[in-house]
Amino acid sequence: MFFVCQGLILSKALKAQKDAEDESTRIALGNLRSEVITLRNEALEKDKILLSLVERLKSSEAKLASLSKVEQKMEKFEKEKEADAKRIADLEYALSIQVGLHRSEVQGLEKKLDEITKKYNQTRLSVLMGGGFAALEPVREKVEFGEAFVIVSPALLLRRRADVES
Repeated sequence: MFFVCQGLILSKALKAQKDAEDESTRIALGNLRSEVITLRNEALEKDKILLSLVERLKSSEAKLASLSKVEQKMEKFEKEKEADAKRIADLEYALSIQVGLHRSEVQGLEKKLDEITKKYNQTRLSVLMGGGFAALEPVREKVEFGEAFVIVSPALLLRRRADVES
């Protein structure tokens, strides 16, 4: 009976030990499950963060693409602006040349007008003083050759005198 009791005690001890091992295994499994759940939750959070970053990256790429298009348009606009400025400078230069030519032409015409007016006034004065029509001969020749024309007007005489006095 001792052996039976001893076997029974040993069997109960082994069963208690196995139960204890099973309990520690259950606890370890429970701990592992909770750790796995925690790791899964952390992974899900990291996945959410990664997805958010991917969306931001896509949005940034779209913005960058639109900025690139805007930069291209700005470069085109700047080139057009430079071309327009060059055209304006060229036109201003051409205009200044034309103005210079017209000024010199006007000055030449004014000089001719002054000469003709002076000769006219001298001729008129000589006619009035009794010199006759012979004094008009140089003016008549210029009129015949188309180099000058005569406007008989006291206003012209007064105007030219006013120009000389000013």
